[in-house]
Amino acid sequence: MSAWARLSSAVRRRPFVSALVALSVLIVFLLAGISILLYSESGRNALARYLENAISTPGEFEVDLGRLHGTLPAEVRIDRVTVSDSVGDWLVVRDIELDWSPLDLLGARLRVDSLRAREFAILRRPAPRAQTPPAPRSRSTVSLPPLEIDLQ
Repeated sequence: MSAWARLSSAVRRRPFVSALVALSVLIVFLLAGISILLYSESGRNALARYLENAISTPGEFEVDLGRLHGTLPAEVRIDRVTVSDSVGDWLVVRDIELDWSPLDLLGARLRVDSLRAREFAILRRPAPRAQTPPAPRSRSTVSLPPLEIDLQ
């Protein structure tokens, strides 16, 4: 009996085994999708746009990420980062190199091995933000564990 036939027979007889096989297949496809995202130019562009949208507040605080490259996610290289507000650009950072350990985040620890930039230009002071009353707090809150930061 072949290995495939034995696995097929075990899956039919034991629901736990079939769930485990389905979970394994899902993890493999998820990892393959993440690899395609991080190692293709279009995937990296989509990731950069996602990060820009997640960080920015239109008209108040906008971040523009240049081209992402390197061995993502551990060795991130960014050609240019521009930060602007309602008046215009106020910070430009060029040729950023970030070497870090993303798996350490699973242990609530941020470890940055190195962070370098060729050029760091503060063009002016950022414009003050308009004071808005704080939004009312909802009863449901999310609590995150403390994050240990290790800069070497």
